[in-house]
Order: sequence, then C-alpha cells, then structure tokens
Amino acid sequence: MKKNDNQKSELWLPILHLSGLFLLLFPPVVIWFMKRDKIEEIRTHGIDVINFQLSMWLVAVPAGIFAFLIVTVPILVCIGIFSTFIILINTMKVASGQPYNYPLSLQFLKA
Repeated sequence: MKKNDNQKSELWLPILHLSGLFLLLFPPVVIWFMKRDKIEEIRTHGIDVINFQLSMWLVAVPAGIFAFLIVTVPILVCIGIFSTFIILINTMKVASGQPYNYPLSLQFLKA
C-alpha cells in the first residue's frame, strides 16, 4: 500500500466507524460505497459497521414500538448509550491502528 493510500485509510476508516452514531445507517453505506475501490480495508470495516447498525435497529425498532405500548423508554436509552459507546471506542481503536470489535452484532453481510 502506498503512503497516500495509507493516509486515506487512516482518515476514512475512523470516519466510517464514527458515521454510525445515533443508529444512522445511511452515512456508513454512503462512505463504504464511495471509497470501496480506493481503500482496501474499507470492505471489511464497512461490513462490520453496517452489520452492527442493522443489529441495533433490529433491537431498537421493537423496543420503540413497546415504548409506546408499555412505556419501556429506558430500553431505548440503554440501546442508544450502548451503541454510542461501542462506536466511539471502535473509532478510537481504528484511528490508533488497533483491532476493533462490535459485540452483539448479527452477520447480515459477509466479508
């Protein structure tokens, strides 16, 4: 990998991970799509970020429905705090070149 490619990777991989804050699925997909041919590692990172986002949505949507029916707002707050914490930790790990991990993530997409 050329030095310029490594610099792109050092910039875009953390941005990719951070783009999933607040359970937003669209920004990671856009970044992954735009940079897929330019940054070698973005496929693996993109798949992991998107799988985590889809997993959190799979939990958040039913919890949101139940929040209106049973008033379980604390579950939604916990999901939000958990996903924000995991995203921030993984962004810092990727920015410093360490391996990252998305716990409780279902594998919707495969590398």
